[in-house]
Amino acid sequence: MKKKPTFFRILCCMAWIWASPSLAAAQALAFTQQSTSRQESFQASSVSLRDVLLRLKETYKVDLLFEEQLMENRSVPGNLVVPAATLEQNLDRLVQAAGLRYRKTKEKTYVILASKRKNHGDSPDSGPPASEQRYGGDRPASGYSAGMQDQEKHIIGISGTVTDEKGDGLPGVSILVKGTQLGTVTDGKGNFTLDVPDGDAVLVFSFVGYVSREVAVAGRTSIEISLKADEKALDEVVVVGYGTQKKVNLTGAVSQVSSERLENRPVNNLDQALQGVSPGLNISTNTVTGGEPNARMGINIRGIGSLSGGAPWILVDGTPMDINSINPADVESVSILKDAASTAIYGSRAAYGVILITTKSGKGSEKIKTDYSNNFSWAQPTNMPGFVNSLRFANAINEAATNSGQNAIFSDETIERIIQYQKDPENTPSMVADPRDPNGWGYWNQGHANTDWWDVLYKDFAFSQRHNVGISGSSKSTNFYVGLGWLSDAGKFNFANEKFDRFNLASNLSLKVSDRLTFFLKAKFNRSYQNYLIAQDVNNRHQVFGMMAISWPTDPVYTPNGDFALDKNLPGVLQNGGSDKQYTADLWFNPSVQLQFNKDWKVNADVSYNFYGYKRGHHRAVVWGLATDGITPIRHYSQNWNRMSQELVHNEYITSNIYTDYSKQLGSHFFSVLLGGQAELSNNMLLNGWRRDLVTESVPAIRTAIGAMDVQDNMSHWSTLGTFMRVSYNFNEKYLLELNGRYDGSSRFQKGRRWGFFPSAAIGYNIWKEDFWRPIGDVINTFKLRASYGVLGNQNVANYLHEETIPIVTNLAWIMGSTRPVYSTVPSNRSIGLTWESAETVNFGVDAEALDNRLTFTAEWYNRTTRNMFGPGETLPASYGASVPLKNNATLSTKGIELSVGWRQTVNNDFGYNVNLIFADNKTTIRKYNNPTRLISNFYEGQTYGEIWGFETEGLFRTNQEAVEWADQSQLYSVWGAGDVKYKDLNGDGKITRGNQTVGDPGDLKVIGNTSPRFLYGLNLAMNYKLFDFSMFWQGVGKRDLWMGSQVFFGFGSAWTAVVLQEHSVNFWSPENPDGYFARPYLTVENTKNQQVQSRFLQDASYLRLKNMQLGFNVPQQLTKKVGIERTRLYVSGENMLTLSKIMKSFDPEANVSGTSSPLVYPLSRSFSLGLNVSF
Repeated sequence: MKKKPTFFRILCCMAWIWASPSLAAAQALAFTQQSTSRQESFQASSVSLRDVLLRLKETYKVDLLFEEQLMENRSVPGNLVVPAATLEQNLDRLVQAAGLRYRKTKEKTYVILASKRKNHGDSPDSGPPASEQRYGGDRPASGYSAGMQDQEKHIIGISGTVTDEKGDGLPGVSILVKGTQLGTVTDGKGNFTLDVPDGDAVLVFSFVGYVSREVAVAGRTSIEISLKADEKALDEVVVVGYGTQKKVNLTGAVSQVSSERLENRPVNNLDQALQGVSPGLNISTNTVTGGEPNARMGINIRGIGSLSGGAPWILVDGTPMDINSINPADVESVSILKDAASTAIYGSRAAYGVILITTKSGKGSEKIKTDYSNNFSWAQPTNMPGFVNSLRFANAINEAATNSGQNAIFSDETIERIIQYQKDPENTPSMVADPRDPNGWGYWNQGHANTDWWDVLYKDFAFSQRHNVGISGSSKSTNFYVGLGWLSDAGKFNFANEKFDRFNLASNLSLKVSDRLTFFLKAKFNRSYQNYLIAQDVNNRHQVFGMMAISWPTDPVYTPNGDFALDKNLPGVLQNGGSDKQYTADLWFNPSVQLQFNKDWKVNADVSYNFYGYKRGHHRAVVWGLATDGITPIRHYSQNWNRMSQELVHNEYITSNIYTDYSKQLGSHFFSVLLGGQAELSNNMLLNGWRRDLVTESVPAIRTAIGAMDVQDNMSHWSTLGTFMRVSYNFNEKYLLELNGRYDGSSRFQKGRRWGFFPSAAIGYNIWKEDFWRPIGDVINTFKLRASYGVLGNQNVANYLHEETIPIVTNLAWIMGSTRPVYSTVPSNRSIGLTWESAETVNFGVDAEALDNRLTFTAEWYNRTTRNMFGPGETLPASYGASVPLKNNATLSTKGIELSVGWRQTVNNDFGYNVNLIFADNKTTIRKYNNPTRLISNFYEGQTYGEIWGFETEGLFRTNQEAVEWADQSQLYSVWGAGDVKYKDLNGDGKITRGNQTVGDPGDLKVIGNTSPRFLYGLNLAMNYKLFDFSMFWQGVGKRDLWMGSQVFFGFGSAWTAVVLQEHSVNFWSPENPDGYFARPYLTVENTKNQQVQSRFLQDASYLRLKNMQLGFNVPQQLTKKVGIERTRLYVSGENMLTLSKIMKSFDPEANVSGTSSPLVYPLSRSFSLGLNVSF
C-alpha cells in the first residue's frame, strides 16, 4: 500500500507555491545586494522612478525620502543606473532625467524634491557634484541655476510632545508626514523627533481610542499638540433585540464578533467559524454527522438549558434562519445575547440565548464597490486509527481464541499465505477460493491480504473551493448590497461520488422615500445539492463507519480477477451501491418600512416569508461481483435487492413585527420606550414513498419498480403570538436601567395554558464617570458594573401533546391473508396541563478598559434555573406499552463564569498586534426530577449533569492466585484470572456488586467522571508587519471525561466476527506483555467482564487545538491602483493543524465523543488553503 504524503510536507510545498508570487511582488520594490543582480535590475527600457529609488535605498543602505504625489506618472530610462557608480552619481542621472532635485540632509539621508522654474536669464548650474556638497546643500537637476538654490525650502527637523486632554504624555502615537512613508512614533513620555521635507508638510497624528489630527508644520521646528478621546469609540453600537444600543450603555450580557474574526477561515459554515470566538457560546461537533460536508454543529449558550433541549434562537437580519444557510462572506457582525435581560424582548423563542447575525450593507457615501474572495482548500482527516498488519491481526485473534478455549481462527496455512503475501504482494494472489464454495472467494479468516482500509477509503487530500462576490454602494437616499457565493466540497471518501454544492444570493436594499419614510428589502436565497455516502442500511448512511471498523486487513480491495472484493468490504458498495441525492431550496423575503415622525419617534413594520423545500432520492442498487471464474455474476451478500425512495418537503413560515420606539434626551436624563407585537405561523408537510424491485438500475424511479411499495406523509403546524416592551433610562450615561417584558402565547399548549408573561430587569453603573475616578482614569479608562434578572419561557415540545392521537401504520410485519394490512399502534397519552418551562437567570458583569483603551476586560457570573421542565409524569411498568405523559415537574440550574481579556497595541508605523483570550466554565445540577428511588440510570435530584457512574479499578491481575485472593467478582462473571481487571471493593463487603443501582445503594459503583465539557477557552493572536499579516487561533477544552464502551475501542467483542483491531487495541495483556493497557482478550461474551464502565479505561477528552493559522500579504497599492484595484491580499491558511490531547490516539477529542456503540463518525478536517481577497 502506498504511503500517504505527510500533511506538513504538502503544507510546505503549497506554502512555497503561494509565497513565490508574493515574494516576487515584494522584491519588485527592493534591490538585491549582488552586483550581478544590480546590473540585471536596471535593464528595462522604461521603469517607474519610485521603484528605482526604492531599489537604490536597499542597495546602498540609505534613506531616500519623497512625497508619493511627486512620483506619480514619473518614469526614467532603465539604463540610467550604473551598478559600479556611487549613489550620488546615480541620483544625479535620475533627477536630471525626471526634472527633479535632491538634497542630502545628513549622513545616509537624501530627500527628493520638486524643481522650481528658472528665472529668465539664469545661467546653467555649474555647482559642485552632490558628493562634494555640505550637508544641507542642494543638488538641482542639470539646467537649473545655482542662484535658485538659496530660495529653496530646507529640510526641517521637528521635535515635540503629544499629550492627552489631561496633559499627560501619550506613548506610541503614530506620526506620519501626509502623502509619504516618512514617520515615527512617540516615546514613553509622548516625545518625538522627525525630519520633514519642507516647511509646508502636514503631520498626521493617530492613536487607538483618540481622534486623529492633521497639523501643518508651517515652518515650525517645535510642535506641541493634545489628542482628544474618540467619542465615537465610546459611541460604538451593538446590535440587540429590535435595534441597537451604545455599548457604553449596555446592561445585559452581550458580546459581539466582527466580520474580521470570520474572514478567510477555510470552513464551509458559519457555525464552524464561530467556534471559540465568544465566551459562553459553546459549539461542538455533531456526534452523528461529525465532519461530513455541511454537517450541523451542536450550539448552546451557557451550557445545558433544559432536559428537553436548549438551543439558542438564531436570527439573521431579524429573521429566524438556519445558521448554515448563511454565506459567512455576507456577515457583517454577530451578537450573542446571553442573559435574560438581553433576550427577554424575544420571549418564548429565546429562553436559552439569542444569536443575532447582521449581514453587510452599503456604507455611507461610498461609490460602488466590488469585493471578490476565493479559497482553495485541501483537507485530510485530523487523525486516523493506526494500521495493524494482517499477520499481527491474525495472531492477536488466535491468541484470544486460545484464551477462550477455542481452536485457532486462522489456520497455519492461512498464516503462511499472509507471510508470503507480505513478502511478495505483486506475485501473490490477493485471495483464494473458499474451500466450502469453489465458486466463491475466501473472506474473513480465509483471507491473507494486507490492506490498510483507512488509507484505502480516505483520500490523501479532499479538495474544496469557495468563491464570493460582494457588490455594495450608497447615495443620499439609497443603500444596497448584493452578495453571491458558491461553495463546492468533494468530500473525503474514495470510491464514493460524494459531493456538496451550495449557492448563496443575498440582497439588502434601503430606499429613503422621503425625510420620514424609508423602505427596506432584504432577500436571501440558498440552493444546495448534496450526494451522500451510500451504506447497506438504507436508513442510516453512517453505518459506513461501523463497516469500516470491521473491515479486516486480510481482505483485499480487488479480487485476482480485478473486480471489487465484496462481503463486508466497502468500495463496491460506495461506488456501485446506488445514490443518495438531496436538493434544497431556501428562500427568505423580508420587506419592511420605517416611519420617522420626528427625531425622537419612529415606527417599524416588517414581514418575513420563508419557503423551504427539498427533494431527496435514494436509490439502493444491487451490488454485483464475479465468481472465481471471472465470468459468473454474483450478488453482494447483503445488498442483493434494489429500491427507489423519494421524499419531498414543503415548509412555509411567516412572521411579522410592528413596533414603535420613542426616545428623548432631557438634560442629563435619557429615556427610551419600545412597544411592539409579533406573530408567527409555521406549516410543514412531508411526503415520502418507496418501491422495491426496479426493472432497471439505469432509470431509478418508483414507477420503474414492480415490487412492494409504501407511501407516508406527515403534516404539522404551530403558531405564536406575542407583545413586548422595553423601557430604558440613563442619567448622564452613568446610572443605567432597563426593563423588558414579553407576553407570549403558543399553540403547542392546550387552551387555558397557552399564555405566559416573561419579565426582566437590568441595572448598570458607569463608575468611571464619577469625579472620584479621575485620579486613576488615565490608567483604568472605563469601568462598568452590571446586574440583571429575568424569566423566559420555553415551548420546545412536540405538537399536539394535549390531543388524543392514534398512530396509523401501513404494512404490518405479518401477512394476513395475502396482504400486509394497515394497522394502528397503542394510542399516545395526553399530556394534560402542560405549559411553559421557565428559565430564570441572574447575571452579574464587569466591563473595563485600561491603558489608553488598549486593554479590555469583561467578566460574567450567572445562575440560570430552569423550572417546570418537561419530565415524565408517572413511573409506569414497561408492559404498559405507551410513552409516559409529560408534566412540568423538573428543575435544573446552571452556574458559570465567563472571562474575556484583550490587548491591542500599535508599536510603530510598521508593526502592530492584538491578543484576545476567552474562558468559560459552567456546571449544571438537577434540582428536581420524578425519580423517587433515585436510580442512577436516570436523572435524579442532586445529580451533576453528565455524571459517569462506574467501578474504580486497581489494575489487572498479575496471576491467577491474585484473582482467587481478591474480592468476589462473580456477580460480574464466574471466572477470573491473570490479565483480567481488578475492581475495587468500595463498600468493604468483600464482593464487587452494583447494589440496587440507586444513589443510596450503588454497591461498588461511584461517580468516576463527567462527560460535560469544562473550562472552555480560546486564544486569538493577530499581528501585522508592513505588508504582511499573521494570525493564529487556539481553542480547547480543559476537562472532559469520555467512556467509549464499544468494540471499536476495546477491539474484541462477543464473537470472533466482531473483532475490530486498531493499533491501540493490540496493546493487551499477555504473559509476554504483562504491562499491557487492555485486559486479556477473549472471543466470547467473557469480554464483558473486563469492559464494565470503569476508571481504568476512562478517556481524558480534554484538548488544545490550533484551529487556524494564517499568513497574509497585501500587495502594495501602487502596483494595483494602476489597474483599478484598491486592495489585493493573498493568504495561506491552515485549519486544525495541531492537536494536544491525552485521548487514545486513534480518536479525535472533538469528534469521537459519542458514548454509543460506535463512536466513529465522519472525520473532521485538517486542511491547508490558499486564498485571495480583491477590492475594486
